[in-house]
Amino acid sequence: MIVNNDIKDFGDLIDYQIRQENRHEEIDKRQHKIYAMTKAKRGACKSEEDWRDFQDWNLDIQKELQNLKEE
Repeated sequence: MIVNNDIKDFGDLIDYQIRQENRHEEIDKRQHKIYAMTKAKRGACKSEEDWRDFQDWNLDIQKELQNLKEE
């Protein structure tokens, strides 16, 4: 990790930690936004066609969520 992130001293390590914390916050915010959008879109489904459209959209969103969780 130290070599891969070009950490040469304690200052670099602190900078790396701050970047990781910021990225974690970005991921957390995006996940919450996705969950809210999913709930809203699911609730807006009034017909079978709406439900199919939601399922198609949800497949793509689930892939994004999985990538965020892995990161």
